[in-house]
Amino acid sequence: MRVLRRRSLADIETPQELADICFPARGGAPDLSPSLYEVSSEQRIQASTEHAASFLRDPVTSTRVVDLADFSFPIRRTLGRTQFLLTRSAHREGIFADVEAQVDLAGRLLAQLPERTSVITKEESREYIRKRLAVGDDEWKDWLEVLTEGSGWSKLIQRS
Repeated sequence: MRVLRRRSLADIETPQELADICFPARGGAPDLSPSLYEVSSEQRIQASTEHAASFLRDPVTSTRVVDLADFSFPIRRTLGRTQFLLTRSAHREGIFADVEAQVDLAGRLLAQLPERTSVITKEESREYIRKRLAVGDDEWKDWLEVLTEGSGWSKLIQRS
């Protein structure tokens, strides 16, 4: 699964456009080892929420994820830098020889994009966090302790 920064993919027409969205450059250079999460479809909400909670100051309206399972390309297990065990242990890096390899994968993905793309809504993330806090999940309690008062996340949790 790859978490995307763009909410809509409806206007994507070419493999190059999709590759630019799925594998954006970092620091002006191609990112030939983009981060992925190897999770089941049942873990998409958890992984997306943990990713967002670890890296974003404010929750987004929704997060788009794309399923890359069953596509043949090399991946490497790496320890993720999130605050949560699942996304740390499920973190992978795609290994691409060059940008053309990314465009090739994007071309194969483009034909199946509607079936392989899903949206995780803010409401789904809020409900996931609410449930984790209700059962006393230590990871989420620790995350809650370091939230900045008045941040988008604290406002989201207060509405739960």
